[in-house]
Amino acid sequence: MKRPLAYLFAIAVLASCGGGGQGQLVGAYGRPEWYQIDPYGMNYIPMGAYVMGPSDEDVPYALNAKSKTVSVQAFYIDQTEITNNEYRQFVEYVIDSTAKRILGDEDIGEHVITEDEYGEELPTPQLNWGDRIDWWGEEEREALADMYLSESERFYGNKDIDTRKLMFEYYWIDLKNAARKAGKDLDLSYTNTLGHNNAIRGHSDRSKFIIKEVINVYPDTLAWVHDFTYSFNEPMTKNYFWHPAYDDYPWSASPGPKPMRSTFGVPVS
Repeated sequence: MKRPLAYLFAIAVLASCGGGGQGQLVGAYGRPEWYQIDPYGMNYIPMGAYVMGPSDEDVPYALNAKSKTVSVQAFYIDQTEITNNEYRQFVEYVIDSTAKRILGDEDIGEHVITEDEYGEELPTPQLNWGDRIDWWGEEEREALADMYLSESERFYGNKDIDTRKLMFEYYWIDLKNAARKAGKDLDLSYTNTLGHNNAIRGHSDRSKFIIKEVINVYPDTLAWVHDFTYSFNEPMTKNYFWHPAYDDYPWSASPGPKPMRSTFGVPVS
């Protein structure tokens, strides 16, 4: 009985020694499998190249730049333009997130998470999307009163959201400035682990390259009037971004998010 057990033990030892890379570079273990899939509603455009420049000599203007091959990285593009209803989903998200922040500051409900699962305080409070907003609650209505238009600005007394306060906050990293080498303003007191004085400035203080942006997200619905002076577009101004008949129309009330100039007569979703 002892002999078979010894054989099994020897086989297990040999099997464990024979696995792995046997001393060779095989990459880190435990990496998750990943497969590229097309995001919903988008098309994949593969990487390619094209020739930039004149295709033939222009005799009157002989000082032509030489043609060159330009490579374009692969990217995704929407199958269709963003619709009004799709953009409205983003606007409603900003409305809810703004309300949750206000309620969190007023300590109403559980709309903001300030601690992680270990009980440690989070550097930035997170919104709790599992707690629904009671828009008709007495405390909530009092705390969220500033989100609505003042009584003097209301059209026929309608209590509409003040779209000028729908601000979206996001962050991005300025990689180009972070990659620049220090010049005349080089801080010679700083050196990296190899003793190099010409290290990237971002290694000394990376916070300077974290950029915070705050933009208004509600579209300029008056674009139909001021962009088309000699057209009667008042019906489009009042209905294009609000009426359900235009839900599947392209979101084109303005070339980009702008602060609202006016929303008189335009109900806010």
